[in-house]
Amino acid sequence: MLTSGSIGSVWNTISEAIAPALYDLQDMKIDLLGSPVALLRIHREATVDIDGLANESYTSEVVSNCIIHYPGGIVTLFDGTDDQISDTSSIDLSEILPIEVYVKFHGVDSSHVVNIEREDILVDVKFSEHNNKIPILLKVNYRASGQFRAQHLATKKYECTLLRGVVQDEIKTIIDAYIASV
Repeated sequence: MLTSGSIGSVWNTISEAIAPALYDLQDMKIDLLGSPVALLRIHREATVDIDGLANESYTSEVVSNCIIHYPGGIVTLFDGTDDQISDTSSIDLSEILPIEVYVKFHGVDSSHVVNIEREDILVDVKFSEHNNKIPILLKVNYRASGQFRAQHLATKKYECTLLRGVVQDEIKTIIDAYIASV
């Protein structure tokens, strides 16, 4: 006769055995959601030196298999002219609704696992009718969703918002280099 403790361990054993198949199924589901896009991921690393001073550095990588769902398919591209600063105090309805980013469990190959973290900046480059590059800057919110099967993560999704305002020079240099390479 099975006890409640053994049922849990049987379920965990089954979950562990089928987890790789769940990852593959989730990756296939993401393929069905839309066309994958390449994003630039900028991650801030903060360290404290021996004197207690904070140091910031940025790392970047291209995440090549993401699906982005913009709410209603609409994104505010331009918010003013070049000689005026955008009004960051106003809120647009499209900015309240989350922009969902789905990332496959496996990156380019099965050994590259993509881990996006909160406060990361994602750069999605779109093209105008004249083939001009239009960067869309996204910031990963504090909300990441996942679904578990027993002890194993089975799905993951990140919610982002548009990054508005002025970005730091170091981040702007990374973004400009990426846009030039696209």
